[in-house]
Amino acid sequence: MDENKDRKISVTATPDVQKGVFSNMAKVSANSREVVIDFAFADPVIPDQALLVSRVILTKEHALELKNVLNNFLDKHEKEVDTIEETG
Repeated sequence: MDENKDRKISVTATPDVQKGVFSNMAKVSANSREVVIDFAFADPVIPDQALLVSRVILTKEHALELKNVLNNFLDKHEKEVDTIEETG
């Protein structure tokens, strides 16, 4: 992964992907090779049911990289913008 550190990649997306999706819950599972993150929307009006809105499958190495990027981003955000309260 180090050889890609300074590499710049232009990412494009279709208009539907650019809109994004809202998720208020996530489930993480893994096997010996991959980490799977299921993002879902749980409507508070409909108990005990959630709609899967996206599934992301990562290698364990990329999952670790994502964890580090998120930790660094959230630490910086809390210092510069606002504290994020944990829920549940």
